[in-house]
Amino acid sequence: MVQHTACGLNMSQLDIIVVDDAKPMQIILRSMLSAMKVKRIRVFDRADQAMQAMLIEPPNLVITDLKMDPISGFQLIRMIRKKNMAPLCFVPIIVVTAHGTRSTIERLFESGCHFCVAKPVAPANLQERLSWIIRDKREFVLKEDGYIIGGVTEQLADQQKKWEMLEKAREFHERTLRVASSNQEKIDEIIGGGKSVNDLAPPVPEHMEHQHPVRRQVASPSHKPTAVSSARRQGRRAGFGEITPHS
Repeated sequence: MVQHTACGLNMSQLDIIVVDDAKPMQIILRSMLSAMKVKRIRVFDRADQAMQAMLIEPPNLVITDLKMDPISGFQLIRMIRKKNMAPLCFVPIIVVTAHGTRSTIERLFESGCHFCVAKPVAPANLQERLSWIIRDKREFVLKEDGYIIGGVTEQLADQQKKWEMLEKAREFHERTLRVASSNQEKIDEIIGGGKSVNDLAPPVPEHMEHQHPVRRQVASPSHKPTAVSSARRQGRRAGFGEITPHS
């Protein structure tokens, strides 16, 4: 088994090929990668053009869009991962896409994609994925006529089991709520003889219907003379005037 070609490298050693048919996205990705000090960035509008360049000089990593014509991102990944494409088949692949449904993500991983980044791409997310890539020591496994990442099949199977268990738990919870609601309605009907619980509340006496609630009067605290004011009054009674500071 073989590890991917970017394993153990740093950003300044990476040779990255970007494949995206949208010019604005090309500019954004190139700008982000340049800010991360990537050694070399090659950008292509079409997957077939990128494939020709990769066969001449394989990159360390590929970043590709998913929805492209005439060759889609899915088709490009399958072409790269063919066992007769060595050493190109061992290049790690990151997919940028705005179509991040569960079925799409599973299909990408089954095809040999390493990571996915959702559009619009945030620089922090892209840098995080690149950091993961260069530390990722998973090895490739040959499956039929192409390579996939080791452990992905088992991870997808475990994830599928978790989804199925969660779905069963949600269904059980909904059934429990329906049964509890039905039982409560039966109990209310038995207690009230067909009346609702609100109808069973005791009537309000006529003389209290328009009566406002009694408001409690809170007495304000009485003013207590301070020791200074008391001393001044005693001084005036004794014949002393106000003491003022000397100018």
